[in-house]
Amino acid sequence: MRRRDAAWAGRARTQVGLLSRILQAAIALLALAGMLMTFPAVRVVGTSLLASAGLVGVVAGIAAQSALSNLFAGIQMAFGDLARIGDVVVVGGEWGTVEEITLTAVVIATWDQRRIVMPMSYFAGRPFENWSRRSDRITGTALLHLDHSTPVDLLRAEFETYLAKNPHWDGEGSALQVVDTTPTTLVVRALATAANAGDAFELRCELREHLIGFLREHHPHAPPASRSPPPPATGRTRPPRRTRRTWRTRGT
Repeated sequence: MRRRDAAWAGRARTQVGLLSRILQAAIALLALAGMLMTFPAVRVVGTSLLASAGLVGVVAGIAAQSALSNLFAGIQMAFGDLARIGDVVVVGGEWGTVEEITLTAVVIATWDQRRIVMPMSYFAGRPFENWSRRSDRITGTALLHLDHSTPVDLLRAEFETYLAKNPHWDGEGSALQVVDTTPTTLVVRALATAANAGDAFELRCELREHLIGFLREHHPHAPPASRSPPPPATGRTRPPRRTRRTWRTRGT
């Protein structure tokens, strides 16, 4: 059912949280204004200020330009469904989960338990990656640099056998392909789908570790050997001889 959908729940939680903060700020402002208007002196001052309300509004708008831009960016983010609480995002090269959305900022919890506080206007004016906007499913990839003599068919068979037993694979898609070559190595890419970003990361690490261990045990020639490059040619077979210099002083 729709109410059990995690994406729908995150969107509703984000919008309700933002609306509640806006309503709380508006109610507090109206309550303060109502309290002040009960005093006759304040009422007279308020009436006199109505004549210059346009000028005050312009000055206030200029002074609060940054805060208002963040506020409107937050409304755009919440109701435009750009990001929700619980979404996995990549912002500024940092991978994390949206933990909190306030009126002016977004709090992102990273994998190493840090908290990154980004201004709301950042999300409205710059591109960012949302890995769980429509679905949590994601494809994980692991690259291996191997020797040209590597038996790719046997490696692919081992990859499929191991993947079928791995609990992090969701069974949707997988492939092991030679995607590039260099003068000394083959670039093999192993990819597999997972239910979410966390499972995809674990699956990538486990695939990489298992395949390297399989090659090291059964095909030790497959991992590329480290070959030191030859020394650069200088055109000389031996260092030049030092000549002894005789110092003479004047008058001798």
